[in-house]
Amino acid sequence: MIFKPPRGYSAIGAYGRSKLCNILFTRELARRWIDKGVTANCLHPGFVATRFVTAAAAFCRAVVRVAKLFAISPGKGAETIVYLASSPDVGAISGEYFYQCRPATPTAAARDERRLIDCGRSPRKLRVSGNPCAP
Repeated sequence: MIFKPPRGYSAIGAYGRSKLCNILFTRELARRWIDKGVTANCLHPGFVATRFVTAAAAFCRAVVRVAKLFAISPGKGAETIVYLASSPDVGAISGEYFYQCRPATPTAAARDERRLIDCGRSPRKLRVSGNPCAP
């Protein structure tokens, strides 16, 4: 069986919305745990040369193969996450978005308080008010 995406579906758009949701969820998590000594931050690793689109269409794979010439190594891409997990410099920072081991400003949509994800009363069920991750 071949999966046929719904009309109007865009893999790039879905990927972008998933990244937006990661930022919104991180900000909400940080807000909820602010008084408990827990920090939550998110990051953009940069354009990393990974095998991310190996199952994509041939044209897309060819484009990515060329683009990877300008990508950073997986080790370089991991630097910010290792920094966030281990550096005492960020031990008291929470709810931030990082790029290249520094706080960065995410998109306006990611900073919009009205889009924050409501984790709801039940830890088993994630509730989303409206569609906070819509473009």
